[in-house]
Amino acid sequence: MIGGWEWALVLQSWLTALAGGFNAARFLIYAARQRRRRLGAFTLAVISLAFMLQSLFLGLLPSITGSGAGEMLESAKLRFFVGLLPLAASLLVLSFVMARLKKGGPAAGRSGA
Repeated sequence: MIGGWEWALVLQSWLTALAGGFNAARFLIYAARQRRRRLGAFTLAVISLAFMLQSLFLGLLPSITGSGAGEMLESAKLRFFVGLLPLAASLLVLSFVMARLKKGGPAAGRSGA
């Protein structure tokens, strides 16, 4: 049976993975359309993908399969706190992307500020 920390870990991992995947897709689309800022957009896409993969493999996979990868991965409480920084960073980037989408800026796939 999954306890409180395990549920918190699964929710945190899903939020981080979803935000990271969305951010990566938006930055890759932007990098393909904009020459001037291609490197920056590609870098942000890679960072977002890293958050997504970290969340999937270190958060969700051990929780779903029930098999831990070492003592650290077996502690849901420890994994939860370790995952707070990627979640915070991924949600921060998501907030910037969403603000740009609302303004119709570069994150929306259009040129302009």
